[in-house]
Amino acid sequence: MIDLTGMTPAAEQGWLVLFELAAETTDDWLLVGGQMMLLSAAEHEAVLPRSTDDVDIVVDVRSRPKGTQWLADWLQRRNFELDGASAATSHGSSTWIYPGPDSQRGRRRRSDRIAQRPTVRSTGRVRRPNLLGALVIKAAALTEIATRTDPARDWQDASLLLSVIPDPVAVAQLCTRRDRRRLQGLTPLLNRSHVGWATLTEEHYRRGAVTLDFLVGR
Repeated sequence: MIDLTGMTPAAEQGWLVLFELAAETTDDWLLVGGQMMLLSAAEHEAVLPRSTDDVDIVVDVRSRPKGTQWLADWLQRRNFELDGASAATSHGSSTWIYPGPDSQRGRRRRSDRIAQRPTVRSTGRVRRPNLLGALVIKAAALTEIATRTDPARDWQDASLLLSVIPDPVAVAQLCTRRDRRRLQGLTPLLNRSHVGWATLTEEHYRRGAVTLDFLVGR
């Protein structure tokens, strides 16, 4: 069990919606973004250097070809409102506003990289990427999406993920060629002065740099 504490009321509301969605199906979507990072940090007793109310999920449109429309319909039946849509990437994204007084946002996105692992909280269960999957997602965001609005945050997330991987050798054995190609984009993090390490300690950097060396096969 992963116990999430100290969340804002809006983030708690988002998790309740996630649990409701997961009770209906867990086959075609998984959690990403800030809440994914919150889970990974809490699981490994690390502190996420930022907070977020947003809830981001990806829909696997290969297993559910009309998955984004299905999710949009599901949200609208629960009185969510579409706040905006973007075609800035090849996948596109949409932003939804939760009903009620909170200005909390939920987002849905299409994705082509699925690494999944169940996670558990006392009141529900959701799917999320494992540490390798989360790291590859962050690497792809930094190297393949030119319109990222806050790349420093992605670098810091990648640094934290690298520093909490418990067995770099075992994880390296799981890497595909495509994974390694994407992870090569994180090699600037081998520099201690990189912005990704700005909120982390020397020990975090040491563990993270060793892990990155293993993963990219340097």
